[in-house]
Amino acid sequence: LYAFGRHMVLHVEDFLRRYEGLSVTAIENSGLLTGTVHIGVPPSMSLRLLPELFADVHSRAPFVRLRVTEGFSGALSQQLSA
Repeated sequence: LYAFGRHMVLHVEDFLRRYEGLSVTAIENSGLLTGTVHIGVPPSMSLRLLPELFADVHSRAPFVRLRVTEGFSGALSQQLSA
C-alpha cells in the first residue's frame, strides 16, 4: 500500500473496533435477551426438534446463540455432571 493507504487502514481498523464496541454496548443495554444457551438433544429428536427450535429462538431472541450437543441420555447426563 502507498503511505496514504497504510494511514487510512489504521483509521478504518480503529473505526471498526469502536463500532463493534458500540454495537455490543447497545445490545447489552437494550434489555434484549443475549448470550449462549447450551442444549443437549438425543439423535432421534434432533431432526424433528432443532429446525423449529432454532427458528423460534431466532424470531423471539435474535441475539441468543444456541449451541447444540447431540448424544444419548447417559452421555448427556455425564456431560452435565462434569
